Amino acid sequence: MSTLTPAIIKPSLEKIILTAWEHCRVILFSAPCGCGKTTTATALLSGHTVCTLNAAAAKFLPENIPVDCDAVLVDDLQYLLEPARREALCNLIRTQTDLRFVLLGRGPVPGWLMPFQFAGILLTVETQALLFDRPTAQRMLESRGITVTPDEMSAIQRDLKGYPIAMDILCRKLNDGVSYSVDILNAVKRELFIYFEEAVYRRFELGITSGVGDNLFAPDQAITRQEMFTLLYNALKALDKLPAGNSGKSISDFSDAGNIASWATDAMTALVKAGTVTGNDGALNPRATTTRAEMAQVLYNLLGK
Repeated sequence: MSTLTPAIIKPSLEKIILTAWEHCRVILFSAPCGCGKTTTATALLSGHTVCTLNAAAAKFLPENIPVDCDAVLVDDLQYLLEPARREALCNLIRTQTDLRFVLLGRGPVPGWLMPFQFAGILLTVETQALLFDRPTAQRMLESRGITVTPDEMSAIQRDLKGYPIAMDILCRKLNDGVSYSVDILNAVKRELFIYFEEAVYRRFELGITSGVGDNLFAPDQAITRQEMFTLLYNALKALDKLPAGNSGKSISDFSDAGNIASWATDAMTALVKAGTVTGNDGALNPRATTTRAEMAQVLYNLLGK
């Protein structure tokens, strides 16, 4: 394999993965949702006969990998929690030396995969490598028939930071010859939130959110601060990224701690202790309203670090 398919991929990333593919049998894409992991993996695996597995599926590994398969794609690696299932994948990597493996996950390299990294057969591609630089972002716009001024391009790169899914949304917003503006940026952020709701929070069994009822998420509906921080806490817990700091504070230090609902107590307690929630003028204002789009921005900023 000498070239990638015409997906929009940063040239420096293309060079890294094509060079590594000559020496590594395993490539782990480790980045938050929306960074283009699947697009890049699909390009990387073009020309291969691929067996696709989902780590969240009840039956993760088939009894036998198809004989005509020369590559294995594993999605949702962050949900591979049981030791037996992890060992099954490791054993497959160890024994099936004629196969290439592409793993898609949202967390850092898990400890159980590190032996492959130390052995030099696993390459990790992280968030920064997947984000578009300015020329790549401009190439994406041009591929969709969109022309922007140099000043607009500077603003787009400053505001969206090359985040692939945000760029994809932007292309649709600018498709009718509309100029880039604050209103367009806000529209992109709103749709980005809906994308995160569907793609990140779709697994109700993780307990991140159950929506507002009737299978709706209501992205424009105002929610309270305690609801916002509970969603944040549950998302971080599901991703095993709960903050571990200790601010020395507890919710009892705030004048309105008694206004916190029982279902929000664990989340508010943990986030106050970690210093993620600091309150204002000695109050947490748990029942003050905010918007779900603002909550999405908090998640985006935090998980994108």
